[in-house]
Amino acid sequence: MVPPHGWEHEGGAVMAPLVEEQGLQVEFGPLCQTLFSGFHRSLAALASAGNNLIVDDVLLERRWLQEAIEALASHDVCFVGVHCPVDIAEARECVRGDRIVGTARGQYGLVHSHGVYDVEVDTSVLTPEECAERILVAQQQVRRPSAFERLATGGAP
Repeated sequence: MVPPHGWEHEGGAVMAPLVEEQGLQVEFGPLCQTLFSGFHRSLAALASAGNNLIVDDVLLERRWLQEAIEALASHDVCFVGVHCPVDIAEARECVRGDRIVGTARGQYGLVHSHGVYDVEVDTSVLTPEECAERILVAQQQVRRPSAFERLATGGAP
């Protein structure tokens, strides 16, 4: 919901080529930082009002993950890692047509760098229905401490 000029001006996001990895590096300026901070805080408001949420978020910065953890600390969270090989992510990026080509490769190593989830699915080998079933089962059986609880205390898997 950012105006078209907002991503590239006024402290939005700047894309720079990563020559060796053949992808794009994204640097997020103040506009994006406040936008994503507000988004993460809005999740807590929605959950506190009694809404069950399914949130699709690319947590590229540790700060964003920390904000999400803090915002949702008082709620039950099933943290899901959605994976696929980078070549498949790139192919999907091209097919969608609404992505900047190179972003998938540039973000690939960052997205899952924290490495802690309650459940993980690989969309290159599972159907959407199989992914949903695995997530539902995991959501009903989240172990304690949950992934968010372990991440909040600096713990590992």
